[in-house]
Amino acid sequence: MLPRTDTAAPVWVFVILILLIGLTGVYMRLRKITLAVLFKSALSQRAMDRMIRDCNLNRSALQLPMGLLVVAPLCLVIHTLAFSDNGILGFWALLGGGILLYILRNRLLRLLGNAFDNRQGISLYITSNYIYNLIEGIVVTTLTLPFFYLPGGREPLLYCIAVFLAFAFVWRFARGVKIFFTYQNSSRFYLFYYLCIVESIPVLAIIKWFLVS
Repeated sequence: MLPRTDTAAPVWVFVILILLIGLTGVYMRLRKITLAVLFKSALSQRAMDRMIRDCNLNRSALQLPMGLLVVAPLCLVIHTLAFSDNGILGFWALLGGGILLYILRNRLLRLLGNAFDNRQGISLYITSNYIYNLIEGIVVTTLTLPFFYLPGGREPLLYCIAVFLAFAFVWRFARGVKIFFTYQNSSRFYLFYYLCIVESIPVLAIIKWFLVS
């Protein structure tokens, strides 16, 4: 008699998912962000400016949770696929590293904006990224529930998450670049090249990780 393999997700995974759903709801309620306003802001710069003003999101510290709400579910999925033997401590370590890399990426973007005298363009580009990151966080968190608890659904849901994130990345980058180039100093194409490098490094690292694994 062979023991049956336990493929059920640990209890702490369910707690993390519920916590993420709760934090997303609390943040949107505190900032008075509705889904309709959020999606309009992803399509229109005027709607984005209006959302930033009406929801009092004019400081980067208030916008940062938008990005962290997509980092957390992604780290949960990556931990399950590659580091599940490390348990919850491994997840917290991975989450801490992901948050640190996310903050450093935004710091690097702001540093480039200061170096090339285009602070306003970079600031709007980062704000646009935050809005898309919040949408990505909502969708990915929703998809992680069947990813963990739908029998036989892990592999198809993983492909769904990957395809959605790839589509969202292209759309987010194109929209951010469009906003970026609307400003006077944005004609300096070398800053755009550095922007492409900073955005492409995480994508290339993830692709290499998938190919190696």
